[in-house]
Amino acid sequence: MNQAELEMYEKQFRTAFFVAKMDRPFTDYPPLCSLQTQNFKSCDLTKHHCSNNQCKTFVNYIAEIYKQQVSALAKNFFSLISDGSTDSAALEEEIYYVRVLDDNFEPCVKFLTFQTVEKGDAPGLTAAAVNAIQYELQLPEWENNLVVVCCDGASVNLGINKGFVRRLTQEHVPHCLGMHCTAHRLELAIKDSAKGLPYMQTVDEFLQSLYGTYHHSALMWSGLRESGRALDVSVLKPVCVWGTRWVQHRQRAVDVVMKDYAALATHLHQVSISNASDKAAKCKGLFKTITSLKFVLFLQAFQFFLTTCTALSVLLQKNTTGLEQLYVKVSSTIAKLQNYDVRKKLSDFTKSEITHNTEFRGIKLEDHKVRGDKADTLERVANDVSKLLAGTINCIKQRFEFGKDEMIKNFLIFNPKQWPVEEKVLSDFGNTELAALIVHYGKLLHDKRYDTDKIPNEWSSLLVELRVEYGLKKLESMSSLNLWPTVLRDEEKSTEYKKLLALMRVIPVTSAEAERGFSWMNRVKSDFRSKLKTKILSDLMHVHMSKDSIVTFDPKPPVLLWWRGGKQRRRLVNRYGARHKDKQTDKAVSGELSDSTSSSDSESGTG
Repeated sequence: MNQAELEMYEKQFRTAFFVAKMDRPFTDYPPLCSLQTQNFKSCDLTKHHCSNNQCKTFVNYIAEIYKQQVSALAKNFFSLISDGSTDSAALEEEIYYVRVLDDNFEPCVKFLTFQTVEKGDAPGLTAAAVNAIQYELQLPEWENNLVVVCCDGASVNLGINKGFVRRLTQEHVPHCLGMHCTAHRLELAIKDSAKGLPYMQTVDEFLQSLYGTYHHSALMWSGLRESGRALDVSVLKPVCVWGTRWVQHRQRAVDVVMKDYAALATHLHQVSISNASDKAAKCKGLFKTITSLKFVLFLQAFQFFLTTCTALSVLLQKNTTGLEQLYVKVSSTIAKLQNYDVRKKLSDFTKSEITHNTEFRGIKLEDHKVRGDKADTLERVANDVSKLLAGTINCIKQRFEFGKDEMIKNFLIFNPKQWPVEEKVLSDFGNTELAALIVHYGKLLHDKRYDTDKIPNEWSSLLVELRVEYGLKKLESMSSLNLWPTVLRDEEKSTEYKKLLALMRVIPVTSAEAERGFSWMNRVKSDFRSKLKTKILSDLMHVHMSKDSIVTFDPKPPVLLWWRGGKQRRRLVNRYGARHKDKQTDKAVSGELSDSTSSSDSESGTG
């Protein structure tokens, strides 16, 4: 392969990357090659390797480069994140991610693959997970690298006796732990707390009905915007309260109603008194609810509740969130909910926002079902919200009960905010938990030839060194996200305890990335591409979810990998006639190719 051929192949690979990155069908590849040939006469991309199948092959080799990068990061420790869903072809697909440490010792989540499951039971899920790890990571002793499996709380996943994680630990990885996604735990806690509050259902039905009214009718949406212009406000379209399972959707729906309250009430009233509209009856019911004093007061208190829970939910959905942050943030959220004085906040809101004529932003409020003054309604709302807060606090405590995950709880010793103030106590802090971790992961550490006997002494010395180096105040205020990567990068510090620290850093607390992965999958495997095979879908997802752009993508590594991996001799640029070589350029490219081949072979041998 001479320099001219290399440049041509790089252009073709870059074109194939564009097709995959932009979710275009493979049939777009030949026309794009023709377009570039017409625009740039110096290189003809249509002579060879210009077909739909060849584009598919190029994408496969591009994806292989990304897979090699993931496999290299997983050589020490990794955790598996999984979730299941049905694609556009009505096939049961399992998506797998791995959480690893990058070159800067920062935790990151990387896409691994899709696996089609014939039957979504525990044996089928176990076989799919093992196949995904063995085939994609290509690690000969992957059992010594896997730390935790994170998934949702379905019984088929985390069942104590016959769940997928239980079978995986019994048959393959005895030290592997199961982690119930914390973002799902929070959503279940909120759902459980709302069951004992009937008015919550009324609010949800109103918000969803309001969304349907303006989402499915261009005339209604146009009328709402007219009402907003008359009131000199820019209105937002009502949001679906059940868009996803996350609490953020409900918060956005409530925020829209509170922001555009006057415009919504005005327009609903106008439609409800119009005999010409077929939505008059529905708008009359919505207007009756939105002008209820109880509804306004409840929404005001409910907004604080949703804001607090949303802040925690967003944190739990981040890939960078670790165990050392989890329980501190959960405890602070519980404290916020406990300290919220419902009656005082509603009383202040009533005095500042609701007039003596019971008007809110120019709209007359009434309590259509229960007679009484504002004080009676405020007391009823305060009781309902207090029940909601108390129920949520109890449900969060139950869902995040520390004792249920005893081994996971032991990793909390790595949180600097948990360390004692007294220096005498500091040197002995966490010895019990550390010993339990060494016993649990002993075989894994010994198989990797780590000296576990040195870890306790190194840990005690590390605590004292960090206290001296950073000081008490700075250490207490420092985030563990900044502290531990610095310690891991410090080559002067002892090394054995770092293995346990690196093991802790790859433990995920959420499987939200898998939920987002299915959203990406629906974009790639749409109804028009429902016949995509699982392997091709995985290759497209690797390219689609990569951080590379059209500008930053380097096509040379996949080109060289493709050239080495060919089972037959590659076609030359000149299909007919003698091949004219530039000997000097050809030698340079061939030398680079041989160097790349030898380095790749050495890497695969050590993997």
